[in-house]
Amino acid sequence: MFKLTAGQIAAVTQGIIFQGDPRAQVRGVSTDSRTVAEGNLFIPLKGEKFDGHDFIAEALKKGAAGSL
Repeated sequence: MFKLTAGQIAAVTQGIIFQGDPRAQVRGVSTDSRTVAEGNLFIPLKGEKFDGHDFIAEALKKGAAGSL
């Protein structure tokens, strides 16, 4: 397990936190909205058949700490 906050990840990726607490601890990473765990950072990937960006809301409803 790694110990990074949402704010640290945003800084490293030059991202912006639109909503939520930048001090929130991210507990893991997931690229699959079907298996995302509470506290995970969801990273949506665009593939040949599906675009992970279409599943961001689903991942957040399941408890994802955020999406990259």
